[in-house]
Amino acid sequence: MKYVVTNVRLEAQMFRSLKLRAVERGVPASVLIREALRGFLTEDPLSKEERERAWQDLMKFAGSGRSKGGAVSTGSTDIDDVLYGPRLYKKRKP
Repeated sequence: MKYVVTNVRLEAQMFRSLKLRAVERGVPASVLIREALRGFLTEDPLSKEERERAWQDLMKFAGSGRSKGGAVSTGSTDIDDVLYGPRLYKKRKP
């Protein structure tokens, strides 16, 4: 089997946990990484029906944060004004 060398960045705590597990099993950390990736890549992708069901479940929440008044809230349309205050327009010179 031919290997390709790559660089993976991990959080410090994740790296310590990985090294500890590798030492416990007596294998290099790269073996654990390859096993995890192999498991992830061999998982069956969702069927079209499962994907559609998951999408519908997600869309149930879409719009759940809308205001009850029916008007569009300023938080979604005028975010700059909300964060930084109203714009100060300069008067045009005649």
